[in-house]
Amino acid sequence: MKGAGAPEQPDWETQNRLPSTVVPSRYDILLHPDLDSKADTFGNFTGTVQIQIEFREDRTWFVIHAKYLDFTKVNLKSDAGAVVELQAPLEIPKNEWWVIQPTSGNITSGTYTLTLDFKGRLDRSIVGFYRSVHKNENGENSGAPSCSAPPAGSGSGRGAKRSLVTPCLVGLCAVLGVAAACLLVTLLLLQHTFRMSPESPRPAEPELEGQLRALERLEHHEQWALERVRDGLNVSGASLDEMVAWLLRHGERLQAARIILEEHRKASAPATTATLAPAVTTPATPAAPSAATAATPAVPEAAPTTTLRERPDDAEPLEETETIAASDFDERQRQLEAAVAVSEKKGDPHEAWNWRRRLPEDVLPERYDLQLHPHLRTGALSGRVSITLRVTAPRRDLWLHADGMHIKEVELALVKADDDASASTSGGEEGWCAREPGGLKVEDTFLVSQTQFLVVRVDCQLLPGVYDLHVVFSGSLLAEGRGMFRSAYATSSNETRYIATTKFEPTYARLAFPCFDEPAMKASYKVRLVKPSSSEYIALSNSDVKSVTPISGTELTTVEFTETVKMSSYLAAFIVCDFERQKENTTMASGKPVNIYARKEQIANTAEALKVAQNVVDFYASYFGIPYPMPKVDLIAIPDFVSGAMENWGLITFRETSVLFDPNENSPANRESISETVAHELAHMWFGNLVTMKWWTDLWLNEGFATFMAQKSVANMHPDWAYGDQFVVDTLLSVLKLDAELSSHPVLQEVSNPDQITEIFDSISYDKGSSVILMLEAFMGPENFKKGLHTYLSTHQYSNAETADLWRALQDYATSGVDVAKVMDTWTRQMGFPLVTVKKTEQGKYVVSQKRFLSNKEAKFDPSTSKYGYKWEIPISYLYSTSSLKGSSSIWLSSKDNVELPIGGDIKLLKLNHNQRGYYRVNYDAEGWNALISSLSTNPEAMDAVDRAGLISDAFSLADAEELQYETALELTKYLKMEKDFVPWSAASTAISSLLERLPNSENLKKYGNAVINSVVNEVSWTVSQDDNHLTRRLRALVLGLSCSLKNVDSLNQANSMFKDWLKGGQKPHPDIRSVVYRYGLGNSNDENDWNLLLEKFEKETNTQEKVKLMFALATTPDKSLLNKYLELAKDESVIRSQDYFTVLSYIAENPNGIDLVWNFYREQYEYLVNRFTLNDRVFGRFISRIATKFDTTDRLNEMEAFFKKYPEAGAGTAARKQAIEGVTNRIKWLDTHRTTVEDWFSKNV
Repeated sequence: MKGAGAPEQPDWETQNRLPSTVVPSRYDILLHPDLDSKADTFGNFTGTVQIQIEFREDRTWFVIHAKYLDFTKVNLKSDAGAVVELQAPLEIPKNEWWVIQPTSGNITSGTYTLTLDFKGRLDRSIVGFYRSVHKNENGENSGAPSCSAPPAGSGSGRGAKRSLVTPCLVGLCAVLGVAAACLLVTLLLLQHTFRMSPESPRPAEPELEGQLRALERLEHHEQWALERVRDGLNVSGASLDEMVAWLLRHGERLQAARIILEEHRKASAPATTATLAPAVTTPATPAAPSAATAATPAVPEAAPTTTLRERPDDAEPLEETETIAASDFDERQRQLEAAVAVSEKKGDPHEAWNWRRRLPEDVLPERYDLQLHPHLRTGALSGRVSITLRVTAPRRDLWLHADGMHIKEVELALVKADDDASASTSGGEEGWCAREPGGLKVEDTFLVSQTQFLVVRVDCQLLPGVYDLHVVFSGSLLAEGRGMFRSAYATSSNETRYIATTKFEPTYARLAFPCFDEPAMKASYKVRLVKPSSSEYIALSNSDVKSVTPISGTELTTVEFTETVKMSSYLAAFIVCDFERQKENTTMASGKPVNIYARKEQIANTAEALKVAQNVVDFYASYFGIPYPMPKVDLIAIPDFVSGAMENWGLITFRETSVLFDPNENSPANRESISETVAHELAHMWFGNLVTMKWWTDLWLNEGFATFMAQKSVANMHPDWAYGDQFVVDTLLSVLKLDAELSSHPVLQEVSNPDQITEIFDSISYDKGSSVILMLEAFMGPENFKKGLHTYLSTHQYSNAETADLWRALQDYATSGVDVAKVMDTWTRQMGFPLVTVKKTEQGKYVVSQKRFLSNKEAKFDPSTSKYGYKWEIPISYLYSTSSLKGSSSIWLSSKDNVELPIGGDIKLLKLNHNQRGYYRVNYDAEGWNALISSLSTNPEAMDAVDRAGLISDAFSLADAEELQYETALELTKYLKMEKDFVPWSAASTAISSLLERLPNSENLKKYGNAVINSVVNEVSWTVSQDDNHLTRRLRALVLGLSCSLKNVDSLNQANSMFKDWLKGGQKPHPDIRSVVYRYGLGNSNDENDWNLLLEKFEKETNTQEKVKLMFALATTPDKSLLNKYLELAKDESVIRSQDYFTVLSYIAENPNGIDLVWNFYREQYEYLVNRFTLNDRVFGRFISRIATKFDTTDRLNEMEAFFKKYPEAGAGTAARKQAIEGVTNRIKWLDTHRTTVEDWFSKNV
């Protein structure tokens, strides 16, 4: 990177010292010397350094030292992730300086990370980073890189890497020592990070002789260490793959080098670091803790005198950490992965260090004996766990998960060695651990914060067998709604009460206790919870209470639970609360109890959910042919819960709005939502809990099936709700919109880290997953499908499965000639879906073809990126009629060929995707569309309601994508004057509302919309009758809201009148239409007093569903100053719960007067949002896509792109950003392409 022009001030060459207000605190360094003498780049080196810097004042420039280096990248980023735009660095050769300046403005005070990529030559003058040549054992020249501490003032250290202070390189050599320098470079080739003691400006033992004395103390590895030092590791010409394999083969010997470095660190570290030694113990007795010890409560304890060495990414470096580097070295990462793959093929018994994020498969948990004490008043958490482990292959270290906790004590004991262990592994020989049961010496214990691993290392090779790992720990009840956290609520007397509860999915069990936090690592759980002794408080867990034991001398009680069946860690649940149980004794058909808990003020609103739970759990037991496995099922309403609900086995937790229902205060839509949520979570008791996906890649097996089974069970319970048809409109047709974007992803999505895992809890996993299951059931037949599910669940119960296991189970019941895996892989292993087109040929035949459907017809994609070429195996169902008959049939459309429908004659009507069970869009030629429109206009009920909804949705999606003339889609809407069914109106409302968002000022659109909707509005009216059926009540709320949005004067006046009357103390609007009245009553009021009265009612309201309606209404005011007030008020958790924060911001963004306020707030307060919610929060991550739905200008697109460039780290919002950009781009294109056509059509048809 070439330098820029010199700034006017200051005169750099007169400056001699670095600024004292720019202070480095940490260096992360990667060096890659090229020692392949046959390569063109021989003798060069490349490197990356990340320097954490504290700017103690605002600055317009700062400098670094560098000599003989070329920069390839310079990047400066704040702690919050904001990127500072920089000029090209300016070189000042006289001072060996490079000046770095922002392109504009100042670098404000704070902590930043400077990332520099560079290249240089290995110096031959034995200073800096240089290359030394020697003869190897074959008499050949071998070049090994090294480093040397230059004389003070020589500046030679600057040629090895950049630094803000000259002693940096010297400190590097001081920590590692000359003898260890070769090992350093080798490990850096493998992307290992060494963490170095700060401020060691001079070598403590610069001579090789001193280092050799240290090596001689290591009797076991003395000869090897000496040979490696003298031979420079003999890496000349070795490929990276060979080096990795070599290092893995010599894992024990690398441990010797680690000990050398550790000893040197201890010898040279300041006295104050002595307390950082690991808190590990070697038990004197072989057995696990006794029952008496295990039962001792985790009462409040004093802080430990020693703590575990915790290694967070942002901490001061203390020692070398043998984990993969955090830096984004993409090319080196690819090399590393390839090397690891090679080493695995060569049969390494275990990975010396796990470079991946997954736990080793040769250590498996069998049982947890866990005690937790959540301190409700202080927010502290203490506990102990004994984990029974099975080790299946020899190893020296154990890996499990732990995050955000202090480890106070670690013990490991052999319970029983396997009988078939080789005789050569007899105890004490060749470094093997003793065969007799007993305690083992724990050599080292540390946390790796990047991968959230707890590593326990022993001083011998573990034999295959059963072990007991005992850990004592402490932590905090978190505030973010993850792990074990504290939730607060106010009683009717305004007293604040606290409860402790858990939310472990997907990767948060590790925040509460050390565990093997992967879904395939199933084990049983024996749990004890310590609670206040007051009878107000109860303790709940997955299984039944076994015993309740007061703790002598305290006001605490230990509640012990029966041991659970084997289950994944994310399904464990622990609650201490002062809630009440619904007193109605409800049981399943099997006699097992069904309970529901809530705070005292809300227990009366739990009857509906309890009734649903009882009905649904019996339906599932019958449908699957497998009884409910646990001894009971508890449902509990949590005041603060970030998700809608969580399917903990036997103890399901819900957000209050997802489970509480008051028939006198809540609407039919609320009732549907609660029924669906309860049914969804109970479906998980089989799909997800009894049979769990092996890894999060197969998340859809959990969430897709739970969503599918929920609609099936609710439809069974309420046949009058048309819930299967509602599912098609609300779920299948809805997710098609998202899946038509390039930013979508396959149902089966590879994931590795927590951000990626939490990000795929999205509409693709839930809604597309359930939609393709609906299609699968349709082409297999309901009975065959059910039999296949029974086989799948029976085969894999209490275990784990993958998608391929499901296909195998279903194949036994598939129609002859149908390959289930071949068909379904095209739907689950590639993103998107097909557009099926049927055309009538000149010969009167109907030919069906397919292509990928994209919302932007001009979007470019490469078919070769999918194994299936974005072609699908499609089950085509169709409805047809002639002058004399009406029929339906089905046929397969292959991924390779078009298909001809076996129909002919005088076809009057042809409708593909009959009953809308197929996951695809359908297009027709002009003749086909005209026939469909004619049929709808003369006899709408010739097609089922769900087919009419499908036609509306397809027509507008195709028109948006320029696959159909927009006039055709609009012509279809004329029939709506005769439509009286909720399901088609639900689809029509979506289409009309979308046009209103794009053309908010089109008066002709509003006139036409009112003309179409007036008939149904007059029929349902504003008066709710006791005789109205469920769907009529749903239809009323839908069309009255749509009428108001179309600015119908009569409807707006009615809403405003009812709203004002209520505010003055009159009758409260009926629950069915309450949302409409609140929204359009306040939305058309400029009276600040109305807003303040509504806020007062919101703060006093106790019904959770009603609070949501009021929360939304407050965001509809046209007054921007009140919207700004609401934005600030939302930060106050005593007013807006944390779980509802982004809901409020989304509501404000839906207001045309609020979108600018929210967008500016989001950008200005981004660092506050990151600090409060973290980038791993998927609700926060997806919020940007909610905002962006209102953007349709190039200016807004540019603002988004600039903001994403400034804050490139998105965490669980990475996909949402891509969706937001694509969505805005498509809306801009829509206006350019369709606005004139659509407005012209409305002007001609009003």
